[in-house]
Amino acid sequence: MSGGRADLKTLQGQIKRDPEGYKEEFLLQWRHYHALLEIFRLKPSKDSAEFASLIDFLSHVTACYPEDCGSFSSELIDLLDKNQAVLDPALRRALAQALILIRNRGHLASTTLLPVCFRLFKCPDKRLRSLMYSHIVSDIQNCNKRHRDEKLNKSLQNFLYSQLQEDHEGCAKKSLAVLTELYRRNVWTDQRTVNVIASACFAKSSSILVAALKFFLGQDEKSGEGEDSDSEDDAEKAVAVNNAGNNVVKKEDIYKAYAKGVASSKKKKQAKLKRVINKAKKQVRNDIDGKANGTFAALQLLNDPQGFAAEKLFARLQANTTQKFETKLLLLGVVSRVIGTHQLQLLNFYPYIQRYLQPQQRDATKLLAIAVQACHEMVPPDAVEPLLRQLVNQFVHDKARPEVVAVGIQTVREMCVRTPLVITAELLQDLTEYKKDRDRGVRMAARSLIGLFRQLAPGMLVKKDRGKDADITRTIAMFGHSQAATRVMGADLLAKAEQEDEHEDNSDGGSESEGGSDDEDGDASDDEEGSDVEGMDEDGDTGSEDEDAEDEVDEDDEETKTETPKRKWCLREHRERKAAARMAAEEEGGEQEAEQEEEQGGQAAKRRKVAESTGRQAAGAQEGSLRSLKKLAAEQQAKTTGEAKALEDAEEEEVQPMEYGRFLTDEDFQKIKALQAEAALEDAMVKAGSKKGKQVASEQLAAIKRRMATFGETRIDPNSLEGAHKKKRQAKEERLAKVYEGREDRQFGAASARHNKKTGGLSNKEKQKKKHLPLAARLHKANKMKWKKAATGSKNFKGRKAWKK
Repeated sequence: MSGGRADLKTLQGQIKRDPEGYKEEFLLQWRHYHALLEIFRLKPSKDSAEFASLIDFLSHVTACYPEDCGSFSSELIDLLDKNQAVLDPALRRALAQALILIRNRGHLASTTLLPVCFRLFKCPDKRLRSLMYSHIVSDIQNCNKRHRDEKLNKSLQNFLYSQLQEDHEGCAKKSLAVLTELYRRNVWTDQRTVNVIASACFAKSSSILVAALKFFLGQDEKSGEGEDSDSEDDAEKAVAVNNAGNNVVKKEDIYKAYAKGVASSKKKKQAKLKRVINKAKKQVRNDIDGKANGTFAALQLLNDPQGFAAEKLFARLQANTTQKFETKLLLLGVVSRVIGTHQLQLLNFYPYIQRYLQPQQRDATKLLAIAVQACHEMVPPDAVEPLLRQLVNQFVHDKARPEVVAVGIQTVREMCVRTPLVITAELLQDLTEYKKDRDRGVRMAARSLIGLFRQLAPGMLVKKDRGKDADITRTIAMFGHSQAATRVMGADLLAKAEQEDEHEDNSDGGSESEGGSDDEDGDASDDEEGSDVEGMDEDGDTGSEDEDAEDEVDEDDEETKTETPKRKWCLREHRERKAAARMAAEEEGGEQEAEQEEEQGGQAAKRRKVAESTGRQAAGAQEGSLRSLKKLAAEQQAKTTGEAKALEDAEEEEVQPMEYGRFLTDEDFQKIKALQAEAALEDAMVKAGSKKGKQVASEQLAAIKRRMATFGETRIDPNSLEGAHKKKRQAKEERLAKVYEGREDRQFGAASARHNKKTGGLSNKEKQKKKHLPLAARLHKANKMKWKKAATGSKNFKGRKAWKK
């Protein structure tokens, strides 16, 4: 027969070490299990702790005897299916844990255990439902950890989708919770899963509807159903990654906090380490929340967003008037998010939400954020204009509180970011008059609206609000206007940057290799000398006069020393272009080569004429003043630079765009983004005056462009519409409560008072009383106490004398 629980644990360890040596003992327990099973079937509602411990023992050792225990799991499943409603809760959980253990060891298929888990969701046992939920999520996640088993995933998904249509609300709700959790953990993120979750938005149960709506809004916070441990693990992993990247917490710090120093120093180090870890966790949590406030990819995977939002969800919102206000708010949020993300046309949505735009409305900022999210550039301005008028009439007027006015102007600005055509110039100028209001929040909201239209359409503002160097010609495109792009956006900036890099490389190469530059200068001087010799045949002593003029310029003026190398660099660059053109002409054919040579001859003759005229002018100015020589050198430099620039412009006109001849890589597009940001920054810096103004202008421009690029996918935070507002003065009790709030862990007062309030370990006196002494010492202490008691316990005892000790 079976012994106690401790005997079964000992036998379990022995069987795992030596299965063959303890097979007889196992068979004895196996026969005892079958006997208890027959007795249990007669009265399944009876509490049987012995039967539960025996099942736990067998679930651990069945892997050692697979031939003998082949029917063990099927017997447990049959026992749960037939008697789950009348079983004792502790025994029912023991049976479920045994099946989970067998499944984790790979001796039971997931498709076999999953239906049993969902049938157990119908039991009125919260601990059991939590256990089943956590097992289902972790089991499916582990199945897809190393590689995706598409066949298994398809069978499991079909079963979960069928459970979502069940009449039992508990099973349907748990099925939806499993699907949303697996999507959150990036296990099932396919289109089919998202559309099945979308079908739950039309369920009759309000709890299932709310869960599905929160999923699409990104508000499916951790509800504690088997997610706490996973969330803690994720936080620890994130903190570990943060530590690895930033070296926030090192192993050396942990060692010093727990292994070095005395107790007081350890306590301080441990407290500091705890603060650092909590700060890192908070940063990770804020990053996660920041990502959650951005785009949500599930809305992108809807098969029919127009039918989902317009024909079903919004129709249900209009038809059902008995829903709670919170549920209506969630429905409005999902509909507006779908409209903004997919740029849908749902024109009757704006008059419906217009009725809620009132300052005294409950959750007014959330409703304003919903209204803003539903605006996009494809909505006709006539459909949104009544909504804007209602907003301005209710929130922005002289009798409204400053907080209300600030919220109204900030909401108008957010709507204009998405649909700039909705506002007129007269209304815009009326709203900008609040820039001189006494309240700081109102002033900031009005100035933010002015800053937006300085970038979009400065002409709609009055002259004093347009800012420095405003482009009056910049206007807002008409509704439905679209412009076809002929080039990749930003490719011209990339081509210009590459040309500048080539020029820098050439100049750097010429400065580093002096010998090469000397040779090139020698070649250039040879060419000039050749041209001078040709000119001397015609005009006599022109070459010597040129040399004398150049010597005087070099001796008298330092500017010509810097200008002459520039001219040589221009000529050298021009020769390089000619060499490249000559090579291309040789490849194409003899006719083009001849034409190229003629062109080169014409350009050489032109250079000779320039050199001859320069020599004449230098000879004429040789006897003049230093001012005339400077003027002559400046004219020559300007002429040479103008010719080089004209040649460059001609070549740029003839060359096709760079993206026509090659494929742009990811690195090219990254460089284009960087160049576009730099160009926008330069424009903002030109418009701004001071250094601080440059920074503010650049940040505003970058934020506006970034938000206009992805405004349809971005969630509006209702708190951001409130803007900056002055804090109300707190009462004395409130201020004291906030002061004392952070003093719980701080230690004040004398050390004796803190010692009296100590709740930790024992004092030294208490430890002395409990100290283990040798036998002789204990006998002496007992006798001493006995003598002391006898001396003070007599009837004639009148107190100790003062002189006695």
